[in-house]
Amino acid sequence: LPPHLHAHVGLNLDIGHMCILRETGEPIDPIEQLKNDPDLADRVIHAHISDHPGMHTRDQPVGSWVNTEAGNSELHGYLRLLERIYAASRNRFGLPMTHAVALELEGCNRTAWVDQSLSVMKRMFYT
Repeated sequence: LPPHLHAHVGLNLDIGHMCILRETGEPIDPIEQLKNDPDLADRVIHAHISDHPGMHTRDQPVGSWVNTEAGNSELHGYLRLLERIYAASRNRFGLPMTHAVALELEGCNRTAWVDQSLSVMKRMFYT
């Protein structure tokens, strides 16, 4: 990133898109890259969570594809990574951070999906 953009460009982590990228056979796992690259992690200013079947579909309620009951699912690892990034909160680049994880259900017209997702997320946040 050119130096003149450092104070203007942040990252929105989106677990669905990160996992879909990995499923395409990209040589770099975006989650592992974030764990190992402090410069990249310092750019995180916001995050989305949704479930995915390993391809791009309309977002599904959290827990539809990934077994969140196991307690060690990919989504749990994602939340732990966000927890570490947000806790560090170095903000070296002067970027504003939301310290939030937004539930992403694009095109959702089912309130039951929202309720289900929030219930699953609550369990994941506190386990």
